[in-house]
Amino acid sequence: MKNGSEICVPVKALSLPGGQEGQSTMPAEGDEVDITGTAKVTRIDGDNAYLQPVTINGESIKADDKEQSLDEEEASMRDDATEADAKPQVY
Repeated sequence: MKNGSEICVPVKALSLPGGQEGQSTMPAEGDEVDITGTAKVTRIDGDNAYLQPVTINGESIKADDKEQSLDEEEASMRDDATEADAKPQVY
């Protein structure tokens, strides 16, 4: 994405009203969709908040195991860096 980050959601969570007799239509690439959802703030960096989606249009968003383990590893490394930065440095 050019002007921001992307999040991955199930296509069925973005289905558009229309189609035949009460059926919904799946969005195509380039379509704009309205969404509602909930997200967890994972970190704050200056004026930016980073979000981890929890639900989109009532559909649960589940991170795959690999992504989740990378998130946990990143959080652990961030904690280690913060701890190291707090200690006096001797050069």
